[in-house]
Amino acid sequence: MNRRPTIGVLIDAVHESYQSGIWKGIAEQADRLGFHLKTYVGTSQDGVDHFEAHYPFAVDIAAGDNLSGLILFSGSITEHHGRAFVSALCDRFGSMPMVCVSEPVPGIPCVLVENGPGMEAMVDHFVEVHNLSRIAFVRGPAGHLEAEERFLAYRRALARNNRAYDPALVFDGGFLARDGAAAVRRLCDAGTSFDGVLCVNDDTAFGVLEELRRRGRHVPGEVAVAGFDDVLTASVVQPALSTVRQPLHRMGAAAVDHLAAALTGADAGDVVQLPTEPVFRRSCGCFAGHILDARGPAAPTEATGTAQIAAAITAHALALMDTTADSFIGEAAVRELMSDFIDSLVMDVHRPAIRNIFLNELDMLLFRLEGAGDSAAVLSVVLRDLLGAVTVLFRDAARVAEANNLLRQGQALVADYRGARQRVTDLRDRQRAHRVSVTGQRIISASHRRGIADAMAAHLPALGIDRWHIDLCDQPVATDSWTALPPMVTAARSDGGDERDRPFHDICLPLVCGGVFLGIARLSHCADLSPFAYETLRQHISVAFAAAES
Repeated sequence: MNRRPTIGVLIDAVHESYQSGIWKGIAEQADRLGFHLKTYVGTSQDGVDHFEAHYPFAVDIAAGDNLSGLILFSGSITEHHGRAFVSALCDRFGSMPMVCVSEPVPGIPCVLVENGPGMEAMVDHFVEVHNLSRIAFVRGPAGHLEAEERFLAYRRALARNNRAYDPALVFDGGFLARDGAAAVRRLCDAGTSFDGVLCVNDDTAFGVLEELRRRGRHVPGEVAVAGFDDVLTASVVQPALSTVRQPLHRMGAAAVDHLAAALTGADAGDVVQLPTEPVFRRSCGCFAGHILDARGPAAPTEATGTAQIAAAITAHALALMDTTADSFIGEAAVRELMSDFIDSLVMDVHRPAIRNIFLNELDMLLFRLEGAGDSAAVLSVVLRDLLGAVTVLFRDAARVAEANNLLRQGQALVADYRGARQRVTDLRDRQRAHRVSVTGQRIISASHRRGIADAMAAHLPALGIDRWHIDLCDQPVATDSWTALPPMVTAARSDGGDERDRPFHDICLPLVCGGVFLGIARLSHCADLSPFAYETLRQHISVAFAAAES
């Protein structure tokens, strides 16, 4: 008998930036606790602009799966279907333990964040640090709890900072990039003056950035911009987006922890509320810390020696590392490695006949420190610190010059290492995308159901999907006449191992083609596979079975 609890997650899209961050936290914590996990996706196959299309199917699939508990992305479901739909959904699952995320539902525990303090801190920053006075705001959907909290915080902070509230600077939106772009178009076309734009979320802010760029408005020199969420893309767009960070991963883990407590009968309370924090990047006018911290060589002092330099550099390095990571080698080991590293520089300068002592030590460090984050980023800072300490470590002009040369070579080595790692990552991503494309083509080109099953068996394992199950309706159902899940038969399945041996995670996807519901695909989750791949596979599987002969 399978004694592991099986919990479900009802989500819009595993590939949408905000939800994916929470979902990853759910998946990792469920695996850590030994739970089976089933993710039910309510997304339309037509893209992320139409999240709601498959929710009725996804809810019916989840209701038939004998779950132990359920996590609902209630904020997103409410946005698209309204509170009545969510209430009816919860009623359908009766006394099953449930946890909501982002939007409270009466009688159901919920994981929330403190929206107000983070948004107020961002307004304060715009005013106090950057002296902005005409700050526009792009709102979320009317009636959405979190969106309203952020908007009210914006108004409170304006009043506290003696900035007048101007309705002409406020625009309705819907959490999408196009809403931010539309707000900028209306501001510019109307000739309204503004020097800042705050957005209800990051995706909206991305639209603002793009439209401002298109119109030739420099960010942040002419207009400061900030979002809310701190999704992965926020730190890599140009300019990097200032935002209010939600602890997305912690939100997912907290939802699982709360559900785990409920499954044991423990009272974990009705609300888990997590803090947010502002993150100031280039889009609001701030420069990154490593730019502001850049310094020229330090003047030598008699009181400073190798030991003091090693201690300071080690402390700086540790501050940049994730010392809580399971694979972190420990502070004592880092201190020893850093001391040896500095000794290798001194030895290489004093004994130039033995070449590359320092570079070999640096190459080893890049490997040793990988377990606690981006070792290249950490060692870039270490090398910069050493450049500032060269005139303390060496007093002879020739040796100072030689040390500078070695450190510049070290910087080139780190840059080469970082570039090589990125090239490997990019290559692997392209290879995975190619395999997904090939798999989809093999599936869609099969002319009968047996051929589709054979194509899946031949190609899905190479993607890391080692378990799948396809159930098809006896008679396909038009989506606009949906009433309930119809009788189904199995059309394809893997011969994978015993699910009781280890926690499994399946992604459950409604198969729809041409406005007709065909059945359900259950594909095992692979962490190395892009979430977009599952949507691509669903589309191909749907089309293949719609066209295939029995």
